[in-house]
Amino acid sequence: MDKDRKRMAIAVLLWMLAGLACYMLGQDFRVAGMCRLTYDATALICDTVRDKSGDACALLKVTPPQDYEFDTPLGVAKRVNRVGEIWLYVPRKSREITIRHPKWGVIRSYKFEKPLEERVVYELRLTLPPEPVTVRTDTIMLTQTLTDTLVVEHKRPRLPLRTHALLTLSGHKAGPACGLMLTLMRRHGAWVRGSWNMRTGKHGLEISGAEGRVDGTGHTPYYTGHTRHALYTITGGAIHHLGKGFLLMEGMGICHQEVTWQLAKSEGGGYAERTDLSGTRVAAELGLGFTRKRLTIIGSATWAKDWGWQGTGGIGINF
Repeated sequence: MDKDRKRMAIAVLLWMLAGLACYMLGQDFRVAGMCRLTYDATALICDTVRDKSGDACALLKVTPPQDYEFDTPLGVAKRVNRVGEIWLYVPRKSREITIRHPKWGVIRSYKFEKPLEERVVYELRLTLPPEPVTVRTDTIMLTQTLTDTLVVEHKRPRLPLRTHALLTLSGHKAGPACGLMLTLMRRHGAWVRGSWNMRTGKHGLEISGAEGRVDGTGHTPYYTGHTRHALYTITGGAIHHLGKGFLLMEGMGICHQEVTWQLAKSEGGGYAERTDLSGTRVAAELGLGFTRKRLTIIGSATWAKDWGWQGTGGIGINF
């Protein structure tokens, strides 16, 4: 029995609260005011709307626009929905209006201060209940990311020990010279190269000028006009692996040259050495190379004091 009474009391309380809420909402739905728009000539400029009796209607502008229904004892001649307002053409001498809304209810028989006049514009302002506030809840997850710096020492991989053996060919004004180059290296290493143009400088006399006079005697023998150049070069230095197979080499050494003139048969044949064009000079060499798998190629330039430049190219294998 007590449970039934409690249920009935709760139902009555809820019914009273619902009625109170509806009453409060209904109180907010009302006419805020009405006035005559003296300087509004819309009813005069636009096409005249007439009622059933043929008389011109008054124009009632209602704000704000909503889903309203309107009615007067004399009826509504025409309704026009405009931006921000509703235009109602109402018969003249109308004294009241009824306003209906599907949600807020009815304002029944709202009295005008004076009967409406034809071709006159009026404004009717309505107050609407505030829209209910909908509270939406959501869950926000905060994720914190901690960033730390870890210093890792980068060690370059140790390259295996490789031996390179190359056949070389050098170009010089004295003619081509064949040679051999050997290299022993990991990331860095050493190299040595020797080349020779396959000619000897054997001679019996020595001369020191372009006149061809023999040193010590001043005698000028007869020559055939043939000149022979004997040349050999020995250089060595350091070589470096630059990465992606490219090599850099630099070094120094010596370059030896012997220039001889051939004697005429009347002089007994043989050769006389030009001492001013012969001798040993310091040489410097700089070059680049490339190695891939078992193949190695190089190209270099060698400069020897007084003897000038010579270029060298080589190809070989590494193991």
